[in-house]
Amino acid sequence: QKRRQEIANKYLEAFKDLPVELPYHDEDMHSWHLFIVRLREDAPIKRDAFIETMESMYNIGCSVHFIPLHLHSYWRDLLQLKQDDFPKAYQNYLRAVSLPIYTKMTDHDVIDVIQAVREILKG
Repeated sequence: QKRRQEIANKYLEAFKDLPVELPYHDEDMHSWHLFIVRLREDAPIKRDAFIETMESMYNIGCSVHFIPLHLHSYWRDLLQLKQDDFPKAYQNYLRAVSLPIYTKMTDHDVIDVIQAVREILKG
């Protein structure tokens, strides 16, 4: 928990001037098992391209944070749902990225993530 908090604090400080929405946090209540940023409309890159660039140019794995239930094939097919049936869920899906945060990250790993994110989002 302590290491995750240290990493989260570094991310929060490093990303506060970037075109992202940072996660809500309460230091007494957050486990930091994930660190999710939401790319804002003014970000110079879309989520899928951001994830691909992190992997291809910086060798840093990120992931789509969540896929809304209405896009999962079971619910989509059962209820005949469409992509735009839940527009807020869909818009959050398009913007949310999980950045690496785990206890075995070295300080160098954290710096690598910070530098990559800053380079990509500063345009």
